[in-house]
Amino acid sequence: EEEEEEGKGETNDPMGCSHSKSRKEARKMAEMLEAEHAEKEDMRQRKEQDKELGLVKWMRGSEFDNAFSASAERRKPVFMLVIDIPGGKKCRWMGKMVFSDMELVRQLESEFVPLLIQNNTAGDQSI
Repeated sequence: EEEEEEGKGETNDPMGCSHSKSRKEARKMAEMLEAEHAEKEDMRQRKEQDKELGLVKWMRGSEFDNAFSASAERRKPVFMLVIDIPGGKKCRWMGKMVFSDMELVRQLESEFVPLLIQNNTAGDQSI
């Protein structure tokens, strides 16, 4: 049955050569393209965050309880970033120089549950 499926993608080019492209290969290519698109969208969203947050995917203050539940479930500690003055010079430096280093971002997101608390801010950032 799989051999039949292999041949269904056959095409002839103008030079008379026969090419076989299986549905399995086509699906794999589609999955790779979808993953690439998702990765680009993820990076776009990370870059749209406030500068002081860098490229880390932070859980927000409104997700405080969820962050600690995720911590227990994943058996990883919570890494909590508390910002008192959003947009401050030192916070922007941390975002640019530390939280935008992709190696550090990967380590932070794989070894911890990142949680952002912004004091003096209303909305989903504060607790």
